[in-house]
Amino acid sequence: MNRLRQERPLIFLAVLTFLLLRDYSGLYRISLLCCLLHESGHLAVYMLCQKKPPRLHCSLWGICLEWNEAELGLHERFWLAASGPAANLVLFAASWLWMQHEASYWGWCFAGSNLLTAGYNLIPILPLDGGQMLSAWREQKTLKM
Repeated sequence: MNRLRQERPLIFLAVLTFLLLRDYSGLYRISLLCCLLHESGHLAVYMLCQKKPPRLHCSLWGICLEWNEAELGLHERFWLAASGPAANLVLFAASWLWMQHEASYWGWCFAGSNLLTAGYNLIPILPLDGGQMLSAWREQKTLKM
């Protein structure tokens, strides 16, 4: 069973290769690592809820997990959306504490990239994680009324 679906994989790989080859400062690599760690947070919670891996969707816009909303309850959808930004915020806090003892260019960039990744994904518009969280929260409030 193929779990990885790509839109124009050659273009995705070509752009990724070009960016990594031209990344003299290392910032793109750090940002890519933060995005992968973000998606790993989603993946861990999905695996806990569903006991199976989700489909991965790769495109020029990034890598994201695909799931069927009918398989997940409202609480699961909320925590699944929250897990990516939460992973970034935990990594930000850990790297910020580490930088208090042993400062480095890479460490500060890693901390900042995690904070920016979490902040961006918490914007409450769909399809970002903040929009997913808000949608699940609103549906839950509607059901309680």
